Amino acid sequence: YKTVLYKKKNVLLATALVFLFCVQLYVGMATQHTPDYDYGNVLWGAATFATEGGGFSEAFLGSYSAYFHRYPNNSCLLLLLQFLFRGLHALGFTDVRQAAVIGGHLCFTLAVFFTFRYLDKAFGSGPALLSLLLTLCFLPVYFHSSVAYTDTYSIWVPPALLYITLIAQRVTPTHKKLLLWCLFGFILALGVEIKSTVAITAIAILLQCIL
Repeated sequence: YKTVLYKKKNVLLATALVFLFCVQLYVGMATQHTPDYDYGNVLWGAATFATEGGGFSEAFLGSYSAYFHRYPNNSCLLLLLQFLFRGLHALGFTDVRQAAVIGGHLCFTLAVFFTFRYLDKAFGSGPALLSLLLTLCFLPVYFHSSVAYTDTYSIWVPPALLYITLIAQRVTPTHKKLLLWCLFGFILALGVEIKSTVAITAIAILLQCIL
């Protein structure tokens, strides 16, 4: 059975990712929680930014400028969400809350994907498949993805950084190694801008490389 499981690991991964995303989507659409305070300011601020004239519009400055001056750490997510909303508005999709929730589901699903890939490359198929089982055991944790806030949108970054580091250390061609480290830097910068605690991952990776 072990051999069969290992051969089917990519199929199992794809099945688990689809299942995880669908369960998150069902819960997110069923609960329809009301965005409040931090989450509400970021979500509705991004919607106003995207649809009512940008960050210098009276609608945005009057309702949200004070909040983002007090909490500038949420500015990156504000910009990311407003880009998402602008693109979707251009396609005729106007439900910003639903769009933000689906974006959170995708981020959680990406986190599971990169965790699996890292474990598979670093330790083999067994630990990688075990991570999928553990993911399903802790499924209620992933319902947090319905809250499109900094924790949700940055959760995929640490496992992605670990995976990219591992690949960069193993590739031989210099140009590929350079591209991977540039990608590492970009994702790290993006992750830290969304959630500053992502920097802890970079410190851990640096220590691992030194030691």
